[in-house]
Amino acid sequence: MNQKIFKAIFSVATSVLILGFILFCWIAHDYSNIQIGEMAQNEIVYLARGIEKEGLEYLDSIELDNHRITWVDSQGNVLFDNQQPAAKMENHLEREEIREAMAQGTGQSTRYSTTMAKKTINYAIQLNDGSVLRLSQTKDSVWSVLFTLLQPMLFVLLIAIVLSAILARYLSNRIVEPLNHLDLDEPSKNEIYEELNPLIARLEFQKHEIQKRMELLTSRQNEFRTITENMKEGLIVLDSSGNLLSYNCQAQYILDFNEHLKYQNISMIHQSFEISHALNEARLGKALTQEIAIGDKYYQLISNPVMENEKSVGVVMMIWDITETHAREALRREFSANVSHELKTPLTSISGYAEIIQTGIAKSEDICRFAGKIYDESKRLLHLVNDIIQLSELDEKGMSEKKSPCALKPIIQSVVDKLSDHATKASVKIYCQLDDLKILGIDHLLYEMFYNIIENAIKYNKENGEVYIKLQEQGDFISFSCKDNGIGIPFDMQERVFERFYRVDKSHSKEIGGTGLGLSIVKHGANIHHATIQLDSILSKGTKLTLHFPKYNEKI
Repeated sequence: MNQKIFKAIFSVATSVLILGFILFCWIAHDYSNIQIGEMAQNEIVYLARGIEKEGLEYLDSIELDNHRITWVDSQGNVLFDNQQPAAKMENHLEREEIREAMAQGTGQSTRYSTTMAKKTINYAIQLNDGSVLRLSQTKDSVWSVLFTLLQPMLFVLLIAIVLSAILARYLSNRIVEPLNHLDLDEPSKNEIYEELNPLIARLEFQKHEIQKRMELLTSRQNEFRTITENMKEGLIVLDSSGNLLSYNCQAQYILDFNEHLKYQNISMIHQSFEISHALNEARLGKALTQEIAIGDKYYQLISNPVMENEKSVGVVMMIWDITETHAREALRREFSANVSHELKTPLTSISGYAEIIQTGIAKSEDICRFAGKIYDESKRLLHLVNDIIQLSELDEKGMSEKKSPCALKPIIQSVVDKLSDHATKASVKIYCQLDDLKILGIDHLLYEMFYNIIENAIKYNKENGEVYIKLQEQGDFISFSCKDNGIGIPFDMQERVFERFYRVDKSHSKEIGGTGLGLSIVKHGANIHHATIQLDSILSKGTKLTLHFPKYNEKI
């Protein structure tokens, strides 16, 4: 703006100077013509009076170097000329000023020389004897005068232009200075030219409008950030070239990249076929859903193109963790395979013994023994089916059943009473130390948990072994523990004993008829009751399994 004002002032000042100088020269030239004309008219009158008194001798006696004097008789013949011999000059009767003087007493004419850029002014007067006296004066044209004065004019003009430039710069700075110091934060407090008051009012209005929009934009941006940052899913926004535009914390955690990689290409952040494929499909305007493995975890990747005028300008990607779902699916497949195998074993035995009896191959004395085998395998099969059904119910129902206060001592005592015959047959003694305590739980599920724990302590014990059962209060928890001095569990297998169908010693388990689902039921039941499990075992010395239940507060 400063430059524009400077150029405008400078241009106007320079133009005015040049036009003013030309106009001055023109006026001065016209004024000088008038003055010269008046002087010439006076001079020719004086010359005419001198000629009438003294004749030709008077003309020879005067010297007028700047003027040409010509005396013509009434026939147009030249009697005298101070610049040319009269005898050699042509007749002047046709000259305009001569004819005009002979007709009116005085005459005047002007003749231009374009080659010399000059003009000649002729004044003529008729004398008493009818002759005519002419006074001619040559003068430069206005352009010739300007050309003659060009050098001093340019000098003066240069000084004027320099002064104009200085003045224009000063004025432009003075004009722009208040504008350069405008307080845009508080436009109404500016003291400036009255002509700019509408602009100041407009700035004040625009400021409030921008402030409102910025507050609204900030509010929406904060809302969007709050939503995206609290998402469990990872959110990534890329442009059509694959450069990272926006993301949330979950996406940064999943892809494991640093903050300084923002606005970089996705290939620099994470290289994978799935993401590259999703980006390529988005460029074609196609949405895509696929699984992607990152480290030891599995994620679902959904990509959707961002379209503008039927052209893909970017892509939005959502990533969420499906590791647990993936693991459950793998566990389901493993469970199905194990169930098939476990069911197949007793069914094969039952089918085999039944076929032997049916075909009559079995001797009469062996039929009773084979029937016993079929009965034992049927019991084993029934026990397995019951455990599978119960485990499936725990998977599906979870905590759907309503909990109620449960006295643990009667439940544990009922389990011990039911397993007492089994313990006697295995030569195992059971010792109980039970406090009268309650927890918030599901009684039949607690019964199954305690049954499986105590049954395992009897099954995997030694002859003349012992089982110690204790129920007591420990701080904020109710502790149940079952300790035996049996065969124990190897250290490297202790983490896997809660897996479905897992057995430490499969041959021994087959002898005692285990299904491999007991401790899985215990684990599910503990999760439902928010209990923790602690397993301590030493090979050949025994095992201790402890459950820590949250204490029940009767006031709640």
